[in-house]
Amino acid sequence: MIFNTPHRASHSLRLLAMGLLTSSLLAFSACSEPTIEPAAAQSYAAQWAPTLEDALREKSASAAASQALKAAFEKSDEVRQASGEPPFATLVNQIYREREYEPALVKNATLTPAGEALWNALQVIEDHQLDAAPYRLDELARLFEELEAKKQAYADFEGLQPTEAEIAAATAWLTEQPVSTFALSDDSRPQLTEALLNAPEGQRLNEALKAYETKSADVIAIEARLERLLAMGLARYARELRYFRLKEIFVHERHWDEYNEPDSRSTRPDAAKGPFRAGQVWRQASHVATEMANRRKEEIFHRGIQQTLSDLLDAKAPQEAQAVIDRVPPQNPQYMGLINAYRRYRDIVEAGGWQEVPTPRSLKPGQRSEAVTHLKQRLRIEGFYPENAPIDDHYDEALEEAVREYQHTHQMVANGKPHNVFWGSLNVPAQRRLAQIALNITRWRSTNTRHAEDDQYVFVNIPDFNVELWKAQELKLRFGIVVGNNNKEVNPLTGEAERANRTPTLAAYIDRIIYNPYWNVTPRIRAESIIPKVHNHITDAYVSRLSALLASAKPTPAPGALRAPQAPTLTANRAPGMIGGPPAAAQPAAPSSAQPAAQPTVPAAPVTAPDPAESLTTMRSTDTGRVRAIKTEPLRRILEHHFPGEEGLARFKAQFPYLDPHTGMVDVSTTNPDHIPSWYEANGYEVAFPGRTWEYVRMLPGGENALGFVKIIFPNLQDIYLHDTPHKPLFSRPVRGFSHGCIRMEQPLNMAETLLQLDGQNPDIDRILEKGDYNPIFLKHQVPVFIEYYTVRVDDEGRPHFLADIYNYDEES
Repeated sequence: MIFNTPHRASHSLRLLAMGLLTSSLLAFSACSEPTIEPAAAQSYAAQWAPTLEDALREKSASAAASQALKAAFEKSDEVRQASGEPPFATLVNQIYREREYEPALVKNATLTPAGEALWNALQVIEDHQLDAAPYRLDELARLFEELEAKKQAYADFEGLQPTEAEIAAATAWLTEQPVSTFALSDDSRPQLTEALLNAPEGQRLNEALKAYETKSADVIAIEARLERLLAMGLARYARELRYFRLKEIFVHERHWDEYNEPDSRSTRPDAAKGPFRAGQVWRQASHVATEMANRRKEEIFHRGIQQTLSDLLDAKAPQEAQAVIDRVPPQNPQYMGLINAYRRYRDIVEAGGWQEVPTPRSLKPGQRSEAVTHLKQRLRIEGFYPENAPIDDHYDEALEEAVREYQHTHQMVANGKPHNVFWGSLNVPAQRRLAQIALNITRWRSTNTRHAEDDQYVFVNIPDFNVELWKAQELKLRFGIVVGNNNKEVNPLTGEAERANRTPTLAAYIDRIIYNPYWNVTPRIRAESIIPKVHNHITDAYVSRLSALLASAKPTPAPGALRAPQAPTLTANRAPGMIGGPPAAAQPAAPSSAQPAAQPTVPAAPVTAPDPAESLTTMRSTDTGRVRAIKTEPLRRILEHHFPGEEGLARFKAQFPYLDPHTGMVDVSTTNPDHIPSWYEANGYEVAFPGRTWEYVRMLPGGENALGFVKIIFPNLQDIYLHDTPHKPLFSRPVRGFSHGCIRMEQPLNMAETLLQLDGQNPDIDRILEKGDYNPIFLKHQVPVFIEYYTVRVDDEGRPHFLADIYNYDEES
C-alpha cells in the first residue's frame, strides 16, 4: 500500500476517525506479512511530530543553501591575490565541490561549532602579528549583523508544525507498512516525512514550505557569503601560520671516512662500521626526500591547507572543531605563551603603560624613600609587586622579593638590590616591551622546531643561554650554556672585520657522542690564535740561531760583549703524517747525510753576540696584519758567509724550512713534516696530516682540552657542536657569550648520558673516561637539534623573560 493513493488514504482516515479500524484490516490475508501495530504506530508518530518542523527547516535550508553557496563561489567577489599567494578560492572551491556545496560553518542562521571555533580564531588574528585586512573581518561582522536582523523574520514562522489530521494520516500510513520494510527508529523519520509530503494530506505543509523558503531566501544568501568568507579565512590562516615554508634541517652527507685515508693511524673499529654505514644510507635517503619536498613544496602547502579545511568541515563536536583550529599555529608551548603575554602587555599599554621611576643614588632593603613608592607602583603593573601589599615608602620584604623576581626575569643577578642595570631595564617603556614580544611571535612563526612531530629533540635559544632536551613533549633537561661572543674582529682568512664568533642559528641531527675528544681547530681559529703563536715561537728560535751565525760572520767584538744564548731547536716528527696520538719527542734538526762534513751549522760552542743595536727582526705588513720578519740585509751576509751558492741555499732552507731567505718572512701556515714546531706538543696540540692539503691542528684529549671530556656532534657547515669545557666559572654569570661560536655545556656528561640512555645504549662511561682514549659512540637514532634566536621567552608560570639581545638582531629587525 502506498501513501499517495487518494482513495486508500482517505478511506484509512475515515476508519481511524470512526474507531472502526480492526486487526483483520491490517493484513491482506491470513498468510500476508504482518504490518506495524496501531499502538506502536501511534507512539512512533507522537515522537516524530515534534521533530517535523526542524526537519522541514533543515530540508528546505539544505537544498537552498547548497545552491546559494555554489552560486557564491561562481560569482566570486574576491580581490586579486597578492603575488606568491596560493589560489585560495580555487583550493576552497575544490573542497566544497567534493561536498556538493553542503554548508558546515553556518546553518539555520547561526554558527555551527566548527564555524564558531573558526570565527573566534579569526577575530584575534592580529595577536599573531598578521595583517587582518585580507581576512575581511569587518565584512564578516557586518554580515553577522544582517543575519541577526533578518533571521527573526522566518524564525517565528509556525506553518511547519504538523496538525492533528496530518499526524493521524502519518499514523495510518505507518499501520500499513510491513514490519520488515520500516524500522521504528530515528533514522526512519525522514522516510515518514517524505511520505506525508507526497500525500494529499501533505498539501498544506508543501505550501508552507514554499512560503518558508521565500522568507528565508535573504538569510540563506547571507549564510552562503558567510560560509565562503569564513572558509577563505581558514585557508589564509592555515597558509600564514603553517603552510608557508618547509622546515629546514641540515643533513650532512658524510661520505668521507677519515679511517680510509692512507695516512690514518688505525682502521675503523668493527663496532663503528655498521652505524657509520647506516648513517651514510640514512643521509642519502634524507637528501632525496628533501629534494623531492622542495620540488613539490607548493603542492604540499596546498594539500595541507585543504586538509585543514576538510578536517574542520567534518568536525561535529565543539572540542573536535577547536582541536583543528589549535593545530594550525606553531606547536610549541613558547608560541602560545608569547601570544598570551602579548595580550597582557597590550592591555598594559592601552591602560597607559607605566611611568618612568626616578633613579635614586642609593636604595637598599629596609630604607624609606619616596622612590620606593614609585618603585612599588611600577612593579605592581607588571605583576611583580602583590596587589594586597601596601604602596608606601618602606623598602620591605615584599618589595625585595618583587625586585628579585624582576631581576630573575630580566637576566640579572637576582639579589633583590637595585643597581644601574636594574633601573635602566625598569624604565624601558611598556610599548617597547610589547614590541619585543611581537617581534618574537613573528620569529616563532618561522621556527624549525617540530615540537608536536619529533618524539625527542634538543633546543637551544641563544639569548636564553640554556639548552633543553625534550622527550614526548616533556622537558627532560634544562641547564646553562655559553654561546659565541659578539666581538668584532678582523678575520685573518678574509682580512675583513666581522663578528665571526656569533653562534649561528641552524637545525641539524645529532649522530654521535665523543668522549675524550680531540679539538679540531677550525681554519679561522687556527689562523687567528694558533698560527701567530707558532710564528713567534719559530721566529724566536730562528733569531737566536741566526744571531750566532751572524756573529761568526763578522770580526769578534771587544772583550766583554754579550754572549749569545743557546739556540732552541725545532722538533722533528719521527712518524710523519700520523694522527691519533701525540707526536714523537722533539729532536734537533740534523743536517742531511748528503751534505759535506765541513758545512756550517749552528756553532756548538758559545759565541759572542752581535752588536745589540743591530736587531735581526722588523715588523712587516701582510694581508692578515703586521707580523715580525727577519731583516734581509743580515740574511744576505749570513748567506754569503755560511751558505754560498745554490748548494748553500739548499742547506739554508733545510735548516730554516719556514724562512724565506730572500724576503725574511716566516711562514708556518703549512707544517713541514720533518720539522714540526715544538710549540704544538708543548701546548697539548698536534698537527694532523702535516704538509698535506687537508692538514689541520687539533688539541689532544685530556683535562686541559678546550672541549673537556665530551662533545656532541651534529654535522653542519658551520662546524658548531655542543661540548664540555674546563672553564666552569663562566656559568655563574647570567649573560654568557664568551666562546668562538661552539656551545659549552654546564652539565655535558648528564646530557650525553641521557641521550645515550634514550637511544637504548648504556656504555661504561666511567671506564671510558678513566682510560682517556678518543671514543666516539654513534646513536642508533639521530636526534634533531634546533639552535634559534628569541629575545623573549615565557616560563612555566607564563611570565615573559626579556633576554639580552646579544647579537643586536632585534635592532636589525
